[in-house]
Amino acid sequence: MCRARRTKMALPDCLETDWALVCHFVPGEADYWEGVRARLIDKDERPDWKFKRVEDVGLGLVDSLLRLPPGQRRLGAGAADGAGGSRL
Repeated sequence: MCRARRTKMALPDCLETDWALVCHFVPGEADYWEGVRARLIDKDERPDWKFKRVEDVGLGLVDSLLRLPPGQRRLGAGAADGAGGSRL
C-alpha cells in the first residue's frame, strides 16, 4: 500500500495503514468478497465491482478506508501511536 501511495512511510506505519484496510475489507466490504468469488471460488475472472472505474471511487471513501473503524485496536507497531516502541 505504501508503494501505491508513493510515500516514504516507515515500515511500522505502513503496516498500520494496511491493518486499517484489512479491518474494513474482511468483515464486509462487498468488492473484496466479489474479488474472492471471481478469482478463487468460481474462477471466472469476471468480478462485478461496485465501481466500474477507478475514477468513480470518491476520495472520501478512500480516506475512510485508510482509517481504522470505530472501536478497532491499532497494531501498536507504528511511531504514530506514541508508544515509543514496536511490538513487531
